Amino acid sequence: GSVYLFPNSRGLFKVTTIEGDTHQLFNLNYNIKSQRLESMVSKDSVFLYDLNTIDFIVNNNTKYKAIFEGELNGLFLEVFNNDKIKLYKKSHIVVEEGVMNPLTQEMITENKYSQKFSYFFWINDEYVETKLSKSNILKVLSDKKDAIKEYASKNKLSYSSEEDMKNILNHYSSI
Repeated sequence: GSVYLFPNSRGLFKVTTIEGDTHQLFNLNYNIKSQRLESMVSKDSVFLYDLNTIDFIVNNNTKYKAIFEGELNGLFLEVFNNDKIKLYKKSHIVVEEGVMNPLTQEMITENKYSQKFSYFFWINDEYVETKLSKSNILKVLSDKKDAIKEYASKNKLSYSSEEDMKNILNHYSSI
C-alpha cells in the first residue's frame, strides 16, 4: 500500500485557497501519514503546501475539503454537500505487520500500509463522526428517521454504500 491519498500524483488538480483563488497544478498528492500536501519538484525534492491556506482540491471531478476544526485535521473526501447536511470521508493509514519466520527470524512478508476510513457528518453546525450503518445513520438523521427508513427500504438502498447514502441524504434534504 501507499501513504498517499491519490493513486497517481500526476494529473490536473484544481486547488482553491481560503481567499477564493484557484490554481491548477499537475503534480500533487496528500500524504495521509504526515497530513501534508506534497508536490514532487525533482527526483530528490518535494515542495510542501500549507494546507491551512487551502479550502478544497478537485481531482477527476472529486472534491477534497481541507478541514481544521477541533480534532478534525486534514484533507477529507466530500461525499455529499448541500446547505442542510454534508458527509465527509477521512482516510487513515494503518500498518499491517508482516510475518516473521520464528526459526530464522527473517521476514517472510514485509509490513504494508493500508487505508481505513472514518465518516463525518456536518449537521446542525457541528461535525459528528459515524459509521455507515443503518442504526448510526438513523441516529444522526433522527429528526426524519421514519421517512428515511421508509425511503431507503422502498428504494432498496444500503446505508453502508456511499452512492446510496448520497440518495438518502438528497431525500433527507428535500423533506
